[in-house]
Amino acid sequence: MVYGDYPPVMRNNVGARLPSFTDIERKRVKGSFDFVGFNHYAVIYVKADLSRLDQKLRDYMCDAAVAYDSKSV
Repeated sequence: MVYGDYPPVMRNNVGARLPSFTDIERKRVKGSFDFVGFNHYAVIYVKADLSRLDQKLRDYMCDAAVAYDSKSV
């Protein structure tokens, strides 16, 4: 929403599964937010796990290339 397109790391990780914006959509989206807020309710530890990018069947959880751990919280 800031730059009118997806970040390069997102394009690289998600690849062809990521929908494309038309030029008109990019212009509409760029700078279109009025407010950005963050809420935090739980703690989850993450660590890099690049092996997740090698999985044949990937979803958005694998695209993040991290391992999650909430058991030690």
